[in-house]
Amino acid sequence: MDKLTELHSQLRLAAGVLDGAASLVRDAHLEPTGVHIYKLGEMLASIFEIQRAIEELRPELATIYEPASEETSAANRRLGPVLLAAYDFESQAQSDEAIRMLEDFAQRESSELHRGIALRELERLRDSDAT
Repeated sequence: MDKLTELHSQLRLAAGVLDGAASLVRDAHLEPTGVHIYKLGEMLASIFEIQRAIEELRPELATIYEPASEETSAANRRLGPVLLAAYDFESQAQSDEAIRMLEDFAQRESSELHRGIALRELERLRDSDAT
């Protein structure tokens, strides 16, 4: 998979995660709910701008946006918290714990796309630990 295709794919995943986060903000009544949802919407708009730039270069990547399948939505909900926790561990210089979480996720995840994202993050963490 070339870098533009991979980036486009990861941006689709990120958009799904952000969309799910907006729903959780709403359902959890996290105040100020409207402000938080607006900020998530701005992030989504930024993602869509980058996707449009990619699609100008690679029109074949443009897709008709259909709602994510329940399987994809479920995989997004599984991956999102794992990535956030791993990033938190990494920021606290606990890369070993982040690596362990991502390894566990990759071993049990049924979605090839989401497993691949976790494996790329594992590779990035291991590379940064090696330096």
